[in-house]
Amino acid sequence: MTKNTLQWYNDLTLEYFYKSISNFQEQIRLPHHDVVYVRAAIRADTGKTYTYEQVYTAMKAEGWTKD
Repeated sequence: MTKNTLQWYNDLTLEYFYKSISNFQEQIRLPHHDVVYVRAAIRADTGKTYTYEQVYTAMKAEGWTKD
């Protein structure tokens, strides 16, 4: 049996998480809490909303290693 791995980085993350645990077929990768906080801070400071994936990629490029 192969498992599908899904990565969701948008505002529907929680909905997809519950869906994945209800059918036990798919796995979902939730963003690290640091990514969530940084994304919220960027939105509060600039008014611009980036996806979780964009924030995660930028944090990794800047040397963040808590993944």
